Amino acid sequence: EIAAGAADCNATGIPDSCEIAANGTLDGNGNGTIDICEGIRFVPSTQFPTIQSAISDAPNGTTVLVGPGTYSAGGAITLAGKSLTIRSRDGAAPTILSGVGNSTDSILAVTGAATSATVIDGFTFRQGTKGRLFGAFRCGGGLFALDTGMTVRNCRFESCAVGAPASGASPAVLGSGGGAYNFNFTGRYENCVFSANAAHTDGGGLEIGASSGWTLQNCAFTGNTTAGNGGGLHIWSASGSILGSTISLNTAIGVGGALSWYNPGSTALLLDGCVIEANVAATGSGALARLDGTLAFSLRNTFMCRNTPTNVSGSIADLGGNTLSQDCDGDGVCDATEIAANAPLGAGHQAHDASRRNRDLRTEHPPCVPAVAAVVPHQGLQGGRGVLHGEATRQFHRSLMTRSMDSVGDDSSIELLAGLASTRTIRRYTSDPVPPEDLNSILWHATRAPSGSNRQPVRYLALVDGPRAARAKSLLGESFRRGWSAKLRQDGYDSGSGLDPDSPKARQARAMQEYVDNIESVPVVVLVCLVRYRDANPYEGASVYPACQNLLLAARALGYGGALTMWHQGVEAELRVLLDIPDDAALSACITLGKPRGSHGPVRRKPLSDVVFDDGWGVQARWAHDPEGTRHAGGAPR
Repeated sequence: EIAAGAADCNATGIPDSCEIAANGTLDGNGNGTIDICEGIRFVPSTQFPTIQSAISDAPNGTTVLVGPGTYSAGGAITLAGKSLTIRSRDGAAPTILSGVGNSTDSILAVTGAATSATVIDGFTFRQGTKGRLFGAFRCGGGLFALDTGMTVRNCRFESCAVGAPASGASPAVLGSGGGAYNFNFTGRYENCVFSANAAHTDGGGLEIGASSGWTLQNCAFTGNTTAGNGGGLHIWSASGSILGSTISLNTAIGVGGALSWYNPGSTALLLDGCVIEANVAATGSGALARLDGTLAFSLRNTFMCRNTPTNVSGSIADLGGNTLSQDCDGDGVCDATEIAANAPLGAGHQAHDASRRNRDLRTEHPPCVPAVAAVVPHQGLQGGRGVLHGEATRQFHRSLMTRSMDSVGDDSSIELLAGLASTRTIRRYTSDPVPPEDLNSILWHATRAPSGSNRQPVRYLALVDGPRAARAKSLLGESFRRGWSAKLRQDGYDSGSGLDPDSPKARQARAMQEYVDNIESVPVVVLVCLVRYRDANPYEGASVYPACQNLLLAARALGYGGALTMWHQGVEAELRVLLDIPDDAALSACITLGKPRGSHGPVRRKPLSDVVFDDGWGVQARWAHDPEGTRHAGGAPR
């Protein structure tokens, strides 16, 4: 067979197809070629049962591909001075790097300039509770990075903790960077989530020190805690950028519930497009706290509210588009107090004032002292460290949706209006799953939509991770790609201004291509169906599409995003057979859902005066006008 042309890439004298048939782990990515011939080491396999064994064998610049499972070792996984791509095959949720059984070190340690081209992609770092000894500190329960410019993307850091308080005759153990610690770091974290991590000293979720040129993009820090400063993050002597990220519900016993910044020199720190909300500090700013130095936090398009006791300690350089207040609705009552009293929020408020720069918000927004939920100890750190109680956390997130359910008066709709004005179509998602409780909440709110005679004919078929869901997503991927290919040609996305890679048309085309290429990995697909009770007619959508909009708005409220499409129609017959969908159920819409890899924001539409008429078609409504500052878009890119 080899003489006749059969592949034998590893020169064993046995055709590759025969080797793969006998041992499927030789082809971990399932493309029909033995992995090692492509520069890939697959874990777990006969040859590479552990991640460390694959790293040790891999030449510089190659890939270690890791299948689903829980991986733990007695010490840190190290890169041995190489730059490698270490990537999970199936994403972070099923691919766990565990600290259980590791009593000496971080889960993963990446050190040295030779590792700077390294990419760590798609893992969950969980229960790393030791950290690497660095000076007098235990650092980075999940990840320790030193002298590197590596990229970490699509990863989760969960329930990691470093350091411990004094106990009896045992002195306190200093600990920094509960989830990850970075020193002399010039790399990136992209689409990563830090949740429920803890540090005894500083940086409950993440710490970056003595570093420059680093970037955190589209990351989330939630429920992290520290006995010192920086519940979510602690930055010291480091200049970098935090872009499109969310920092919420973190706690510091010191200052900076969200972020603390020790800045004795000339380093700069930019936050752009971030949401910083409901963080708590016991002795200083609940959101941002500068510990030293004279430089200001540089803020652009950042929303900061409901942080306790204040939003900012230190001045800011206001680059525009920011909302900073303890009274986000501007009704003169602290928002957290209103939430505790279940009172409706008032009219919207922005503290941004473009005419003044480098403002000190401590004087502009005197602290209001809200009724804060009780603080309880973090399971990994006893002795004073704490996080918001779980039920209080859930209650806070639910408050934005439930506030208007039983309230009366004109003010009760303000949060809803904000959602209506900022719910974009989201087509790029992280690999994070949508927890069942969140999916339940999204669909419950979808069912609140009206329908004719209250017949409630809508049904929701959720495709998550079941065996039929995987096949259905594969079918949808084929149909979506065919649909986009046809639209690309018909609408001229590959001609005219589309030939300019920087044009809106070209950017949209790239975004759409990425969307259809990744349908199989979308966390949730919802097929929205209408059970017909009469013959099909042009008006039946009135009973189904309001539910679709409710679904998207509920997803927005919980931090997710979605896209409503009709490209399921190309494989509707196959989906009906695969999913046992009855003939009387119309497949009215296909909605993809997930955590945004990007952000929501003000949507752009045509001017109101162009689409609203008064007393007759084409008669301009003099009273129809957009709010000040509204930005417009005229339709599809040309």
